[in-house]
Amino acid sequence: MGNSEELTKEERLKRGIKVAVASDKLSATVELRSAELADLTIDSSDVMRALTAANVNFGIKQEAIDEMVLAKQYDEKRVVAEGKAPVHGVDATIEYCFEKDRKIAPKEGEDGRIDYRDMDFLQNAEPGQVLVKKTPATKGTPGKSVLGAELAAKPGKDSKISKGSNTELSADGLTLSATEAGTIVSTGSVVSVQPVTTINGSIDQSTGNITCKGTLKVTEDIKSDFKVEVEGDLEVEGNVEDAEINCKGEVVIRGGFIGRGDGVINSAGNVTIKYILNQTINADGDVTIGGEAVNAHVHAKNEINVLGQKGKIVGGTSTARKLIKAPVLGADAGTKTVLKVAYDAKLMKEIKDIDGEMERLQADGSRVKEALVDLYKLKLSNKLPKSKVEVFNKLDAFKRNLPQQLEALKQRKIELKEKFKSLIKAKIVAELQAFPGVQAHIGIKYKELQSERGPTLFEYYDDNIMAGPYDKATFEAQQRKEAVEEAKKEQEKSQAETAKKSSAPA
Repeated sequence: MGNSEELTKEERLKRGIKVAVASDKLSATVELRSAELADLTIDSSDVMRALTAANVNFGIKQEAIDEMVLAKQYDEKRVVAEGKAPVHGVDATIEYCFEKDRKIAPKEGEDGRIDYRDMDFLQNAEPGQVLVKKTPATKGTPGKSVLGAELAAKPGKDSKISKGSNTELSADGLTLSATEAGTIVSTGSVVSVQPVTTINGSIDQSTGNITCKGTLKVTEDIKSDFKVEVEGDLEVEGNVEDAEINCKGEVVIRGGFIGRGDGVINSAGNVTIKYILNQTINADGDVTIGGEAVNAHVHAKNEINVLGQKGKIVGGTSTARKLIKAPVLGADAGTKTVLKVAYDAKLMKEIKDIDGEMERLQADGSRVKEALVDLYKLKLSNKLPKSKVEVFNKLDAFKRNLPQQLEALKQRKIELKEKFKSLIKAKIVAELQAFPGVQAHIGIKYKELQSERGPTLFEYYDDNIMAGPYDKATFEAQQRKEAVEEAKKEQEKSQAETAKKSSAPA
């Protein structure tokens, strides 16, 4: 630079006006270097020539150029051109024209009694009724770089409406309508309309076992030892006695589920029942009980709620991921009552399976290592028999791949344990009383009550289960707050996934 006076003005301008184009080609900056230009008189046309030489020809900010030249803004970068960013397409959205995830629950009167008569259990459809609407994805609008090149927009991700039985998809794929009258059944993303089969009476020797392709309504009882398979929803006006029920929809039993303990209800949705004695319920949704659960085994994917001032859980085992709540937990006789939340059987099984697989691989690794010692010696001395070459290759490959396999299992176990942590906010609530014999489990932690308590909230705190006082207003406010936080996290996760897809190469 000491010889700058020997350079021509053109050469000094070339060195002194530095143009930089951003990696995304959406902006360009100019820096006027004082070491080259301080004693030169320059104007905006000099900067424009530098931009032209750098192929910058779109979105030029003439005012910014004039201002930096006039003010002699040396040795700082100034944005002098801005491109037009592409507007990426919006993903398709699916709108359900019915209450897809509604919670069915009986109403509790001021006297604590439960009213099963007005639950509006079935959602009906008429032929031609629109069930699902789709807003198609948009293609997006291309942008333009400061170099004048078009910047492609990524189209939104498409989603398709899943067509179930007795429904019709429009030619453009944007609406799903009912073709028959019946009840609306939603299983995952598939929406179907199922005809209603009504059995005027009980399922017993007069009917035999029942398999129903649609929704089933029983006006009386389901008797002992009978099997009922239902593709849609199930509604029983009376009791269920020691029967096996497998239902792909919702289950409402306006009476009780009673008997010697051989009955089971397996539901892909929610289960609502008046009371349960000795029996088993497995639900992929919530379980709502309008009275007592005595010596029962109730397993819900999300929540177990027992309603009414006389509602209680006594004996048996109840498990749920998020919440178990009842007016009374246990009995004054000290009946063993096992309650488990933050419970995910599939997740726990996978962790157990991973531990077993890691143990097996490590044991196999030790045996393979011992077997390879002698084979390596034979190979190094060129005495390895041809009959053992294939065995050697397999064992050697196993040994080399073993660390990678173990690391993959280790990482998966870490992921699963993180999922367990997300369940730790699960709670167990006794709204009125909790008795000795109640065993509260949250995740892998455990606490057993030794004395009778009033309204009690079991929750996870500082790596232990705390049994503190329960206040309905405070609890419900906290539940609302956590629901908002959870929804926010899900939204942020969804937005992050969308952004990741949008930034991925087309």
